[in-house]
Amino acid sequence: MLFVVFVTQTLYSMIKGYLEVKKAKSKRTTEAARKVVKNSRTLSKVIGKRAKNKYQLPKQF
Repeated sequence: MLFVVFVTQTLYSMIKGYLEVKKAKSKRTTEAARKVVKNSRTLSKVIGKRAKNKYQLPKQF
């Protein structure tokens, strides 16, 4: 009987650990994706501003 309890606890802890690792990986991936999206939006704004400033028509006096 003690062996069955030990095996059950071991299996439970292994499955729990696996799910925690999977959840942590998913969270890291999501955070990394958010960071990439944020950086690409910022970069695209900067490029847009620079292009707008560089290719502006000269003002007529």
